[in-house]
Amino acid sequence: MTTPRPKDRPSAVTTRLLLLWQSVVLALAFVVLWSIWGSLTAFGERFDATHPILFCDFDRHFHPVAVAMLSHLDPSAAANLPPGNPFLGYFYPPTTGLLLMPLGYLPVASAKVVYGALQFAAALVLCLLPAHLIRERPAWIGLGTTALTALSVPVLQCCKWGQVSTPSLALVLLAFALDARGRQWLAAGLLGLAIAIKLWPGIFVLPFVVQGRWRFLIGTAVSTVSFLLLLPIALFGFDVTMAFYREATGQMRLAAEVWYADDGSQYFANAVARWLSHLGIPFATTRPLLVPVAFGLVGGAVVLLAMALRRGVADRAWSLAVLACCPALLVVTSWLNYFVHLPLVEGFLVLAILQSGHRRTSRAILLVTTAVPAMLCTDILFLQWVAGGDARRFAAQGWLAAANLLVLVGLCVLLAGRLSCPRRAAN
Repeated sequence: MTTPRPKDRPSAVTTRLLLLWQSVVLALAFVVLWSIWGSLTAFGERFDATHPILFCDFDRHFHPVAVAMLSHLDPSAAANLPPGNPFLGYFYPPTTGLLLMPLGYLPVASAKVVYGALQFAAALVLCLLPAHLIRERPAWIGLGTTALTALSVPVLQCCKWGQVSTPSLALVLLAFALDARGRQWLAAGLLGLAIAIKLWPGIFVLPFVVQGRWRFLIGTAVSTVSFLLLLPIALFGFDVTMAFYREATGQMRLAAEVWYADDGSQYFANAVARWLSHLGIPFATTRPLLVPVAFGLVGGAVVLLAMALRRGVADRAWSLAVLACCPALLVVTSWLNYFVHLPLVEGFLVLAILQSGHRRTSRAILLVTTAVPAMLCTDILFLQWVAGGDARRFAAQGWLAAANLLVLVGLCVLLAGRLSCPRRAAN
């Protein structure tokens, strides 16, 4: 899938024309979203009534931490510091707070406008970039991926809460795109920044390890350590930086305890245990048994991908698709926004099935059993139908956990086929 096949070339479009059609798709998606909510205020209030405020995590966590960090350097910024512990509920590395420090000079209402622009830019990267990464794909798949992303529940949830999943994945996509164009040092720097913001993007170093890309790995390590340790220590000193990590670690432990069995979590063990509880099987009985199953699924997918990379039957796109599905199976606090990768991976899965070389019947079965239901589960219109527009109720039903699992299974089936028949993988 790295070299366009002759029969695919007539369907390729210029970058400018593709962007034009993507703009049309985004405009239509905006009309759909506006017909549901009618305003940003209504979106913030009604999409997830748990906290009926737009960018509520920025309001409650990121902005207070940015102000607290800024006040160490400029005490006048403390005027914007809300009462109470600014680190309550913040279980992230200091990188996000450092990057948002300039917003600490602004009242939270003004800071949210700037932060909203950053969220929009990151979402735009996810909507537009994937269609340009694999140019041999039929244009309709790229446009479909744009539509899926614009109307996807996880991307909208990330925007509503003001979370950092969308910016993190956007950085990963940009890193892979730049590396494909020979800009490995800049790519390594962006991947290191993504890791320093959210940690889970660290899984994307796997293909570079398998391929022995040691310069890239060194660059990524330097970038990650710089953002996680060297920059905070240079600004605040060693003691303050270590105190920050102790506070964040304590908040992380608290989160794991409080949300261990939260019915909004899409964590594999939680979601499957909830499904089984409807059959009368106690949640507390099945959940511990499902934890090693999740590790087994991720381990199997990673080994399969590593074998495919070594044999040359998988590339960057396969690495992105498979690895993006893995963290949410292992992280206890896997909220809806953790699945911003789904529309991109679903589009890739459709392309991979169509180009797999399997018989038409086999391809149709794989599409109907994996890609199609996964795309359905991810869409905002499906949420409106099955949960009456309530994201919290939708999360409790575990639809995104199911979609993620279906997509990963579909990708692994195709990878196994490529390993068993390398000639087919070359087609």
